[in-house]
Amino acid sequence: MAGSPLTATRWLPPILCLYGRHHNGQPPGAAARAPWYRRASARHAAAGRPATGPYPGVTRIMIRGFHHAALSTADLDRCIEFYTGVIGCEVAWTFDWPVGSAPADEVTGLKDSSARAAMLKLGNSHLEIFEFTSPIPRAVHGDRPACDHGISHICLEVGDIHGEYERLRAAGMRFHCPPQRQDSGWVTYGRDCDGNIIELIEFIAP
Repeated sequence: MAGSPLTATRWLPPILCLYGRHHNGQPPGAAARAPWYRRASARHAAAGRPATGPYPGVTRIMIRGFHHAALSTADLDRCIEFYTGVIGCEVAWTFDWPVGSAPADEVTGLKDSSARAAMLKLGNSHLEIFEFTSPIPRAVHGDRPACDHGISHICLEVGDIHGEYERLRAAGMRFHCPPQRQDSGWVTYGRDCDGNIIELIEFIAP
């Protein structure tokens, strides 16, 4: 592996990029019942222990926020074409790793894994897409129901949901229904080229 992204950037890139080969350069960079962590903090304070976090002894949380979601696909090039050409993402970087990459196997919990992948960027959010060649992934037949356990959908905030709905439909994207009114605005569900659910949402000021 040529170079270390840890020394090239000020932030930690996705873990898989630590052992993957970059092809486009380095990556950028009082309620009725209080939540359990507030109840725990209150108990810690009453007992004279630090109450700045949900766990005893935790005085500072270093998590900055969500960076990306990830999908696995049988056709990486098709997904890149859909998310860049239809949705409007840009490719931030691509990487891969061959069979025999021990750190990749450790992180993914797989044996003899290999894959190529792309990190896409849209606004200040990212979407990572993998195409595994080993082990052979289990195929998904038909659209995955929104109620199944696991990641349910990806949501895109838009400024003109009706216009985007028509544009995406004309580009071949399938939708469950036209945009529906809700208290805070408009919402609808559609499907990407692999059948994953993409939600469109437009917030309307009251």
